[in-house]
Amino acid sequence: MAAKKPRTAPTRLTREEWLARALEAMACDGRGWIGIHELVEHLGVTKGSFYWHFKDREEFVKALLDFWVESSTQDVAREVAESDASAEERLLKLAVSIVEENLDRYNLVIRAWALREPAAAAVVKKVERFRREYVQGLFREIGFRGDDLEMRTQTFYVFYSYQAVLRDRGSKAERLRRIKLRHRMLVEK
Repeated sequence: MAAKKPRTAPTRLTREEWLARALEAMACDGRGWIGIHELVEHLGVTKGSFYWHFKDREEFVKALLDFWVESSTQDVAREVAESDASAEERLLKLAVSIVEENLDRYNLVIRAWALREPAAAAVVKKVERFRREYVQGLFREIGFRGDDLEMRTQTFYVFYSYQAVLRDRGSKAERLRRIKLRHRMLVEK
């Protein structure tokens, strides 16, 4: 008679782990959203785990969007803003952080979700405005105005919002070298 495999304890996730793994699951799925049932299966947890942390789908959606904003935008903005460095150095620090911490990895999936989810659309609109104004403020502080300000802001914003899609490969040193080249191109007058 074959011995029974011992049952493994169910995975217990904290609220933050739920949110982080939900973003990963959405990114893997690629559709921009997966239902609670699919998410529970993907994470290997029970629906009870979901309802332990979230009252309902609406609360989960709000928490997930807040988590995305905080982890991909607010944390790095605070870190860069607290620096005593020049605007040029802070802009470089922002670019390095985005690439090295892969902060743009969920941008496409969140934007795809925003096409179907009004709550996500509203948050994406606010985040895009904040990010763009933040970068524009750094370029303005460097001394750019008018078309120069607008084009540099747009170039930085678009590239670093989607650089994960470009799959900038290579060693960390090589990626840093390319970031510095782009930075020099953007800040030289």
